[in-house]
Amino acid sequence: MNARMIWRRVCNGILKLEQHVLDNKEDRLAKQLLDDIGTNALQLTREIFVLGKKCDWSPADPGLKEVCEVLFKVPQTTKASLESAFNALKDRTRQQKAQRMSNWTKWSYLILNRYTSTGGLNSVSLAHDDFNNISSNYAVQEQAQAIPVWKGLKHAALPMDGMPSKSTLEEMWRPGGYMSNRVAAAAIAFTVRSMRDNFQSLHLAWTGRLLVDREVYYDHRSDEFVIALGFFRYAAIVLPCNVMEHDGERYVVPSAEMMAGTHFLICPGIRDDVQHVPTTVVPPGCLPRELNVLTAAKVTGENANILKAALKI
Repeated sequence: MNARMIWRRVCNGILKLEQHVLDNKEDRLAKQLLDDIGTNALQLTREIFVLGKKCDWSPADPGLKEVCEVLFKVPQTTKASLESAFNALKDRTRQQKAQRMSNWTKWSYLILNRYTSTGGLNSVSLAHDDFNNISSNYAVQEQAQAIPVWKGLKHAALPMDGMPSKSTLEEMWRPGGYMSNRVAAAAIAFTVRSMRDNFQSLHLAWTGRLLVDREVYYDHRSDEFVIALGFFRYAAIVLPCNVMEHDGERYVVPSAEMMAGTHFLICPGIRDDVQHVPTTVVPPGCLPRELNVLTAAKVTGENANILKAALKI
């Protein structure tokens, strides 16, 4: 599947899921699926959708290429805008007499951090108007105008009332990080697959957890063997494998050409579409020389139902 087709399906799937949620407000599972995607409502995402729709997701389109280069081509974007910024904030906190800061002060330092531009992003810049807007008092505005550019920031009350509660923040933002990104990717994969039946199989998503990590499975639908590498709510990340035979024995070998990308396996229901393959890992020194591989798992029995296999493992 080429990139153009993937982009088109992802965009169409997310838009269709959004419409489904609007039309079926009682569908809690669809709402959860949309929330797990997380970034669909961002302005940047919507602009990418518009650009992609206009050019039918052609990778050669100048506008789409420019956006992709700004987002992904610059070096150290994530490190500069996140890791370095928070490390600098910790250093600032340690330099304080009380070694602590209010949350508002921390947020101000993060917004204005000097590391953002080194990662290719535009950081927030201050202007005199920013100080004028915080107070209607003319004397305060005069003081703001007299500030040298920019020796330091004067203390001022922010035009906000109180600190948002944890529940309020959780309603507006979802946690970031490795696991959250993997859940979002699995949610998108499940969205693309589920839009074929108008999201009628959402209630079966949990059954994917029956795919036990580091076990081998056979997918009848694609006629391929895979190794399960982890489950992320809607789908399991898998590594496609090749099957080799020697002296009547079958060996499952990871597919080298498939290791570069991420592959998902969605198993909606406890049917026989996906079966567990009992295997045992063979040490490199015990592999037949004719296989010419460094690692392999030997098939030790017949394919079994994934539910029964999960209970035994």
